[in-house]
Amino acid sequence: MTPEQIHLIIQDEIGAEYPNDKRYYNAKCASPIWAGGGSGVTIGIGFDLGFNTKAEITKAWGSKVNGNHLVYFLECSGIKGIVAKKKIGAISRSIKIPYEIAIEVFMESSLPKFTKLTKSIYPNLDNLNDTTQAILIGLVYNRGASLKDKEGSTRRVEMRELVDATNKADYAVIAALIHRMKRLWVGTDVSGLVERRENESKLILNSIA
Repeated sequence: MTPEQIHLIIQDEIGAEYPNDKRYYNAKCASPIWAGGGSGVTIGIGFDLGFNTKAEITKAWGSKVNGNHLVYFLECSGIKGIVAKKKIGAISRSIKIPYEIAIEVFMESSLPKFTKLTKSIYPNLDNLNDTTQAILIGLVYNRGASLKDKEGSTRRVEMRELVDATNKADYAVIAALIHRMKRLWVGTDVSGLVERRENESKLILNSIA
């Protein structure tokens, strides 16, 4: 995977304007954060402890941080939403994860995991252009790989419709579906995802212009 693709995947996770831009990460992401909504406590480059098992956390971080920090990470496993918000306090603010460690975990653990997950639902991924591949991996990194809605919900409709669009390599439809997802976050405490989806849609369209 190229540096440009990696940048596209992580840029919104750490506010990076260009590859290896650490400024926002060092200022805002080096300590654990809660991003709002149904998120868990997030560390490093978008590593959401709420959506990782204790075994996954230990495998990814066990050799990268000291024991006390790992204990805190494990305590946050599976915890999401307002309960996760309450885990942000003095202990979390005392933890500082260097960017170099965060990118190691991303490259060794997160990227392989989410590339595999993305291919599991969008099997034509490798036949799409580099920009679209990266954006879809970033989308699954952000939203997960589920294609199923809970009863009465329509939150995963676009994720399902992307299966056909990616199989056909229909870039216009892929961009439109990602743009349409912004409906989920308008007026919420994670409204930054509205702009993120808009930008991803534009990047895909620009990649075929």
